[in-house]
Amino acid sequence: MRKNEWGFVLPITLLLSFLVLFLLTHYSALYIVESRSFYETKGRYQLQYLINHGLFEAKKYVNDSLKKEEASWVETKNGSVEITIIPLSATEAKVELVCKGENSGNAKVWVVMDVAYHKIIQYQEGASLSF
Repeated sequence: MRKNEWGFVLPITLLLSFLVLFLLTHYSALYIVESRSFYETKGRYQLQYLINHGLFEAKKYVNDSLKKEEASWVETKNGSVEITIIPLSATEAKVELVCKGENSGNAKVWVVMDVAYHKIIQYQEGASLSF
């Protein structure tokens, strides 16, 4: 190499190394964000399933519990649901569902049901679906 010549191998190597590391960091960050999103989405679907399952089970027992307050516990492979049926009047009952998902998600739901027609009059979620 002569005195006034500059090398080209080192700058190109540094530039390519920087590009590769930048792309590697970028795609690994995308992968982490996407996997977290899938985890939370799966947890939300599991909680919705638990809410639906709890309401289905509550409809079975709501006729018998208009005389006194009744509580039960349902275990599934996706989590558990605590069902509390509180009579409000001769034809209405309040159903409280506390769902605990497999992915440590929690949900609280209050439902007022018309016992004669098995219809939901009021539906309210408390503290939304949280993780």
